[in-house]
Amino acid sequence: MYNPFNLITLDPQGNSYDVNFYNSDSKMIHQIQPGFHGFGNSPLMKPLKKVEKDDNEAYYTALRNSSL
Repeated sequence: MYNPFNLITLDPQGNSYDVNFYNSDSKMIHQIQPGFHGFGNSPLMKPLKKVEKDDNEAYYTALRNSSL
């Protein structure tokens, strides 16, 4: 009926959020653990080239250490 899709939900829990990921193909809900994650139009466990490159490590380290 619908094309495959991903849905990410954020449920406020005090000073943080519970994050859940749903993929219409697998029809499963996955709770996402705290940390840095890259999401795309692929299944949850499929690596994304745009976020797995070694040259992104310095960027993510700087982002993690910043006070946004």
